[in-house]
Amino acid sequence: MNRHCSIALGLAAALLLAGAAPAQADHTARWWLVPGGQLLWPSPGLDLEDRAAGLGLIAGLKLNPNWALEGRIHHAKLGPESGSGPGSNLLHGEGNLSYFLDPTQRLSPYLTGGMGTVDASGPLDGKEFAWNAGFGFLYHFNEKVSLRLDARNVTFRHPVTGDGEWLESHEIFAGLSFGIGAVKSGAEDADGDGVIDRLDRCPRTPHGAKVDADGCPIDSDGDGVWDGIDECPRTPAGARVDARGCPKDADGDGVADGIDECPNTPQGCLVDAKGCEKDSDADGVCDGVDRCPGTPARVSVDKFGCPISQKERELIETGMIRLDNVYFDTGKSSIKPESHKVLDEVSGILNKYDELKIEIGGHTDNRGAEALNRTLSEARSNAVLDYLVSKHNLSRGRFTAKGYGESKPVSSSDTAAGWAKNRRVEFKVLNPEALKR
Repeated sequence: MNRHCSIALGLAAALLLAGAAPAQADHTARWWLVPGGQLLWPSPGLDLEDRAAGLGLIAGLKLNPNWALEGRIHHAKLGPESGSGPGSNLLHGEGNLSYFLDPTQRLSPYLTGGMGTVDASGPLDGKEFAWNAGFGFLYHFNEKVSLRLDARNVTFRHPVTGDGEWLESHEIFAGLSFGIGAVKSGAEDADGDGVIDRLDRCPRTPHGAKVDADGCPIDSDGDGVWDGIDECPRTPAGARVDARGCPKDADGDGVADGIDECPNTPQGCLVDAKGCEKDSDADGVCDGVDRCPGTPARVSVDKFGCPISQKERELIETGMIRLDNVYFDTGKSSIKPESHKVLDEVSGILNKYDELKIEIGGHTDNRGAEALNRTLSEARSNAVLDYLVSKHNLSRGRFTAKGYGESKPVSSSDTAAGWAKNRRVEFKVLNPEALKR
């Protein structure tokens, strides 16, 4: 393959690769003129001197920030190879397509190529079709004036013989480029999205958003936050998102708001795909919070999902546990051993509800002096408190002890059965709102 074919293929590949680059906003004028000079090395087949200087002119029209159409004309007078006799004039003109790799930079390389004619006059006389390819650089002094330098290979047949051999001439051109017309100074892509304004159908794209070929923002997951800005680009359809494009989850159950059909799930509950609580044993306490997940059907449970005793249910429903089977030595505050079991049970219940404030109330029947009964009931309620604190390590600060004597009977005081019911110990909740938490 000869040299000019190699140059042509290389130039074509470079132009194709360059054409794939995105358009950029440039700062150059729409038209330009480049007067200058050249050095020409003619083909040896023309029998002319080795090289000669000449004049040239380029006129350009910008198609978009990177591509331009240019017309070029160059003239040189060359003497014969023998060194004696009249010289020949070589005048050639071409129409070229030029690609400026980055017109926004002070130093901007470019590729150029096209076709035209070579017109020879003098001893060498005739016209021939020509084509050319080359590359060069622009150095911008400002938006209107630039220094331009390029090198080209011009290929044509002999203008006299017109035989089939292609002749190659080489030239270097240098000149000053003068811009003509208004400079848009970056306004060709006002929103900086990579699509020039005259092609941009969405001219106010937010900074950072990815756009399509029309310059309009892309939202692949349809959450209202553009790709490029969206920090969570695969949001499920229907989910509500924050300004970053990430799903909101107000109740923290792992199902995004907008998809969550049960948006106020208590913390810790396991949920299904709809965001609704799971309750495998149907005890009213959700899985994840339920500490006793296999509760049989229709069994009452506490807030942790565990079965509760009759006394615990009494505490939850009435705010009080009443015991008429705590026994003391007659006329004394010492607790009989057979009472330990029931007090241990109550201690276990109160330990589960450690946020409750409890009053331990002591009550007697109406036998004996009223003042003595009040003193005795207070001593007995303090004895119960001491038992709970010493044996079960309950915090004393949660409790108060009070003796009511015979002042608050719950049954008739005329029978032995009534006296037995009135002799009692009551654990009364002082902050009943805590039972609802």
